[in-house]
Amino acid sequence: MNYFMYLIILLPYYYTSDYYKWWNIKALINFKWNAYGRLYYFIIWTIYSIFMCCFLIVTTIPEHEISWNNRLILLIVTIFFGFIHFIFEFRQFIHRPKVYIASPWNWFDLAAILFPTITSLIWIHNKAPPI
Repeated sequence: MNYFMYLIILLPYYYTSDYYKWWNIKALINFKWNAYGRLYYFIIWTIYSIFMCCFLIVTTIPEHEISWNNRLILLIVTIFFGFIHFIFEFRQFIHRPKVYIASPWNWFDLAAILFPTITSLIWIHNKAPPI
């Protein structure tokens, strides 16, 4: 199978609440969280923070205080990290589409990711943000 397909396709998810009754499952979950889960979520949080800070800098600093080249770099970084987060959301949707659509929090996530990304694309196309 193509390695790029693993970015989209997730393995089947068989979940029952009985798993948490067994001490060995609890130990396994704690080990996985401590081994790489915490680092994984910290990296995602860091990428999201950079994504939002870049967009915040572009939208709040007036045009006469930041050059177009710096603004362009920040907009490109915003678009790049926005696509990374959109891939995360798309993977969640592919994995369990009904659950994903039913949750209003996922709609907030999509809005928080797509609004800055699309706005950055429009601003790059128009050569200046309409502030």
